[in-house]
Amino acid sequence: PLWNNRQLCGAPYFADPRHALLQPLNAVFLFFETPRAMALHAFLTLALMGFFFSLFMHSMNLRHLSAALGGMVYMCCGATAAAMSRPAYANALVWLPLLCCLVRESMLRPRAALTVAGGFVTAFLLLSGAPLLIALGVAAAFGYGLAALLFTQPEQGNGSRGAHRQWDRAGSLAGMFALGLLLSCVQWAPTAAWLRGLDAPGAFLTQFT
Repeated sequence: PLWNNRQLCGAPYFADPRHALLQPLNAVFLFFETPRAMALHAFLTLALMGFFFSLFMHSMNLRHLSAALGGMVYMCCGATAAAMSRPAYANALVWLPLLCCLVRESMLRPRAALTVAGGFVTAFLLLSGAPLLIALGVAAAFGYGLAALLFTQPEQGNGSRGAHRQWDRAGSLAGMFALGLLLSCVQWAPTAAWLRGLDAPGAFLTQFT
């Protein structure tokens, strides 16, 4: 799992983030041959996409039917169907709505449990294996959180606790991002070390489409 000797006269395998060796959703490829694993991965990711997007819609006070329809559209649209042949894209599309849901909930009712859960989901997104989509997804989710922090009010608590909610929200958002980066460093730290040794690291970083 660390080295691939079958291409480019030998190349790192684990250090290349596109292989997503530590992505939990890729575990099916450990136990089944590729065609069956691809089918199971597609079924699993589509089901989770619909469920997580419905949770996100429901967190915005939509009724159950509207939230379910939103989840169906998200999991059945053409772009999602096209991503099924590329597991890395499907992985990122699974975690993005769940991260947005946790970000929204933490901006309304900041709690340590939400911060920890958001940090793990951020790490799963960072480990999905689609670098460009990861960058866009993280920017979208935390940009959404920053907008909520600046332009919406949290649910007020009792007594002096309500006066500190804004700091709690900011700390929760920053904590999610920091915990996600810390957990995912098991992937990006070897990647950074590998890129430093390349003659033209920019050529690797700009080849993503």
